[in-house]
Amino acid sequence: MKTLTIERTNDEPPHFVSTKKFEMNDRCYLSDGTVAYFMAYLGDGDECLVSIICCNENYTTYEPNFKDVYIKVARVFSSPPEYEMVKEITEAKKELEQLLEKQSKARQSLIEIEQSCQDRRKALAKWDGFQLLEAFLEKRITHLVFVNYSTVKIMTFEEGMAYRNDFGRTKGIKLLSLFGKSDGCLEWQLNEYYDGSGSHIQVYPARSLEEAIEQCRKFFYEHMDEALADTNKTYLVNNWLPMAKAYGFNIPEELLKRDKELKIKNATENLDKAKKDLATKEAALLEIQNSL
Repeated sequence: MKTLTIERTNDEPPHFVSTKKFEMNDRCYLSDGTVAYFMAYLGDGDECLVSIICCNENYTTYEPNFKDVYIKVARVFSSPPEYEMVKEITEAKKELEQLLEKQSKARQSLIEIEQSCQDRRKALAKWDGFQLLEAFLEKRITHLVFVNYSTVKIMTFEEGMAYRNDFGRTKGIKLLSLFGKSDGCLEWQLNEYYDGSGSHIQVYPARSLEEAIEQCRKFFYEHMDEALADTNKTYLVNNWLPMAKAYGFNIPEELLKRDKELKIKNATENLDKAKKDLATKEAALLEIQNSL
């Protein structure tokens, strides 16, 4: 057996005070929690002599040893005193409780935000224009479909939105506005200039080239059905045919036939007009020549 010799100080743990009076050989605890055996008081105060515990090589078993050197200590305790670590643990627990409370509030806030987002999505779902507005704010608009009378054109977002001065230099972006009517109909209009001045044209923002083409297909078929129902409205799709052919839209033969007939008719009328103009000018020239 080896004797364990420990130097003691007069420091007392801040969280424990013992009022018990000990008798010889009573089991007690030192300020650091070490088990000892009380020997005697050294005066009227709490200062006393104790015998510490002797342990074996592995420090696994303990037994009293009254032959060891006695240790003078300021005070002994009937139970293990609390260490400073207990204070740190208490503070850590309080900090943990505060963090858990913050986490709970953050989760509640997240739930409220998610609910707000769901409500907003439901509201936006009623109007296609508002859905595209969200895509515009998130920079997910890639193309614009320009619709002007009976013509349609697809441009990239950068090409369609760029405002250029008279020298062709880019000077910001044009003003894109969302217009609404009392019946709930919404439409996008793109101004000629960045400050909203000048004319404006109706556009359909798209989130991909495929979406833009599909929008053109929708417009084309709507006008095609109207033109097929009325021979006097063939003009509605005449300017759309090059685009429809380029993107592989299905064009009825009847419409192609009408388009060809209309082109022949227009060319014939233009030729007749040109012949009349030529005859008029030739007559005027002959009159001038005869007057000389």
